[in-house]
Amino acid sequence: MVVSAKEAPHLMSPLDWILSVIGLAGFIAFVGVIASFVPERDLLIVIGIAVAMAVFDFWIRPFLVRRPQGAPNRSTSLL
Repeated sequence: MVVSAKEAPHLMSPLDWILSVIGLAGFIAFVGVIASFVPERDLLIVIGIAVAMAVFDFWIRPFLVRRPQGAPNRSTSLL
């Protein structure tokens, strides 16, 4: 069953997928070039953490449900 973006606004469109894959690949290529020219252990650790966070965000993003515009925030606040 195909669902349009109007029926389910939380789903990513094919263009969203393509752009996110291109963006992730570009980020990994960019930090890969930096890591290859400056192979310092501390920098490699930071780059590894940054790439892991980007891949995690790429992996989890389709499962997040977006709230419609103007919907109330249901988070609990202490204020």
